[in-house]
Amino acid sequence: MKPLKKKKKIKVANPPKKKVVKPVELPAHIISHCKATMGRQEEQAASKVIHSGYVGSGSEIAKFEYEFCKFLGLEEGHAVALSSGTAARYLALWALGAENKEVIIPAYSSGLRNALALAQAKAVLIDSDGPNIDLAAAAKSNATIALIPHMFGLPVDLTKLLELRAGRELKIIEDCSHALGAKIGADKNLNNVGLVGEISVYSFSTDKVISTGGQGGMLVSRHTDLIEKIRNYRDHNSDSPSFNFNITDMQAAMGRVQLEKLAKLMARREDIYDAYKEAGFDILDNQNTNANPVRQGAILQTERAAAVIDYLKQACIETIVPVDKVEADQANNLPNATKLSQSTVSLPIYPHLSNDEVLEIIDQVRDALET
Repeated sequence: MKPLKKKKKIKVANPPKKKVVKPVELPAHIISHCKATMGRQEEQAASKVIHSGYVGSGSEIAKFEYEFCKFLGLEEGHAVALSSGTAARYLALWALGAENKEVIIPAYSSGLRNALALAQAKAVLIDSDGPNIDLAAAAKSNATIALIPHMFGLPVDLTKLLELRAGRELKIIEDCSHALGAKIGADKNLNNVGLVGEISVYSFSTDKVISTGGQGGMLVSRHTDLIEKIRNYRDHNSDSPSFNFNITDMQAAMGRVQLEKLAKLMARREDIYDAYKEAGFDILDNQNTNANPVRQGAILQTERAAAVIDYLKQACIETIVPVDKVEADQANNLPNATKLSQSTVSLPIYPHLSNDEVLEIIDQVRDALET
């Protein structure tokens, strides 16, 4: 038997000297652009649902729908809770038969085109008058469906649009995603927004007035036939192929708590808005004197929008362009929408901001505008 050959010793090279990696210095504090203002009550509501075992569809959804109708002054059964505001917009368009039809939307808007694409509808872009749609221009369109938002919680008087269209059919989908709690009317007889159109839609994502834990939506209508059609779609009782647009019981439970807190949340937003105005900032405001807005957004107007956003980023304050210019800059005949998309900055305004954070934002915005 031949002796085994000795294996060559594996030479291990000396390890390279370790580079001293300096730890990345993270900012002590970042002020986010938006945060849901949630606390112990929402946590307890969600926990209760988890322990019940009914985390999907259950009684919380029906209770949320009932309380939402009560808040708006609608009859019970005229609200359908959904997975998102986009789902609500799509179902509104679907219920009104928007497929292959033209739909009026403001050029200065965000997120509407996704729903139109799903519904296979064609957008008719209308320029803005202030932050909202130009009603006179919208009335001239031959389209018979309109999807119109109350931008940043600033109500637009849709009764005027119906008056301008007198004698010609127009079905309005009122997008109240930014405007839950806002009111509008005549002679101080104010009503909740969302009661003019055939259908109204709401969003409960993180940047909205209330949240259901990240995403969520609601659709309401005074018309029983439309509500039944949409509810059957959501519950998969429709003959049409359907997406899953269900909200969960856990989301609905948190939404109920948030709805109960709405007045308090609105008041805090108003305080922050007032602080920005008192600081001398040019913030978009409501042009309708017969309205009480809700401060979903604090939109700073400045010709140096990009520079301001960059400056605030360096100061650890998150801000955004509120409307992407892709939706506004479609043609040369949309001058107002195009200008707004290029000269506005959305500042943080969520109720969870502390007074010190608000003062820090004010100081940094002042510096950004002066730099």
